[in-house]
Amino acid sequence: MSSHVRESPPLLPHEIWRHIFELATHVPGVLDPVFDDPFESGAPFNLGIGWRYKEQEHHSILKSINTKSIFVRVCRRWHALALPLLYQVAVIPFSMSSRDKVSQTCPYQDPMFAVWI
Repeated sequence: MSSHVRESPPLLPHEIWRHIFELATHVPGVLDPVFDDPFESGAPFNLGIGWRYKEQEHHSILKSINTKSIFVRVCRRWHALALPLLYQVAVIPFSMSSRDKVSQTCPYQDPMFAVWI
């Protein structure tokens, strides 16, 4: 009689798992800053640095965040490995009404006030 004992596969190092998670959730260009030319005619006043993405990239970013949140919920090991990736990109919807509300609640009238909102 031969008894067949099933062995579990060898564990992968944390670095390899993290690299797999990064490859599975990567959105090209999402962390690349956009530099505006302050001398361009008709350009609105701003500090010249920002992170913007095209509308078609919005779906890819949300899908990536969703995948990262799924990785975090698989097990404790994956939670520890994927949690930093989950908070790597935060999508904050911008609306002019947010800036207007802040400027209405504070009478401070500096042109740079609430520029990051």
